[in-house]
Amino acid sequence: DKMKNKLNKQPYNTVLRREYNNLRNRITTLTRAARDDYYSEEFEINKNKPYKLWKLLNEAACRSNKKQNKEFPIEKWIDEKGKKMCTKDIANKLNNFFVNVGSELANKTQSRNPRAPTTRQRDSMFLCPITEKEVMEICKTLKINTASGIDNISASTIKNN
Repeated sequence: DKMKNKLNKQPYNTVLRREYNNLRNRITTLTRAARDDYYSEEFEINKNKPYKLWKLLNEAACRSNKKQNKEFPIEKWIDEKGKKMCTKDIANKLNNFFVNVGSELANKTQSRNPRAPTTRQRDSMFLCPITEKEVMEICKTLKINTASGIDNISASTIKNN
């Protein structure tokens, strides 16, 4: 924190920036190593306890099993006068926002690379020519133990013939 504050006071000091970056990277590396060591040890201790293993996995993945309050905080909506808004007014305000947001964004943004309109041929496609050798090479890579396709021809039939 002290180093970050120094850097904020002298943002163009390249020596200080290099020192800060080195210190930050070293701390990050040490923190990650300590975290990895901690979880490796905990996994080893609890390897025969599935409940604790799952708990550790979720903790390591930063997942919480607590259900968060996902309800919309209507009581926090306050009008211009400082009064709580009724649910109907909140619904109208949200509705107006979402009705107008698209046109407002379109008006604010301008196209950087306007493209000339192109005409595409909708009923056309192009396939590159392939050789028999290419087909044979692909057939050699097929896995024999896979299920047959919609044509009921197994991969082993294709590969062996």
